[in-house]
Amino acid sequence: SKPIPVTVKDGRDGEDGVTLRIDSSRGTVFKNNQVSTVLNVIIFKGGKTITDAAAMRQAFGTAAHLEWQWQRIGENAFGTILATDARLSNDGFSMLLSPDDVDVKVVFRCQLVTA
Repeated sequence: SKPIPVTVKDGRDGEDGVTLRIDSSRGTVFKNNQVSTVLNVIIFKGGKTITDAAAMRQAFGTAAHLEWQWQRIGENAFGTILATDARLSNDGFSMLLSPDDVDVKVVFRCQLVTA
């Protein structure tokens, strides 16, 4: 007997796919403590582009928020950057980095938290 192919679709392809992208105003590699940059978050949900907290909460619920984390050289884990940090603006959709924030190597990441 032949296997019966099963196809399950709840909507159009990619309709509920979500991608969070971080763009930098000055590139992605900074050397010798000489570059300031702004990291901006863009969320793509299906065909929508989300660039502010109001649209994010409309798409993902009132509890939705962004959580920034960083890992400095020599650290084994990521630390959370508080939402009240002065470097964050636009409800976490923007982060201003100065040369003081990057000594040798730092990895930044941002997560969309929906619950």
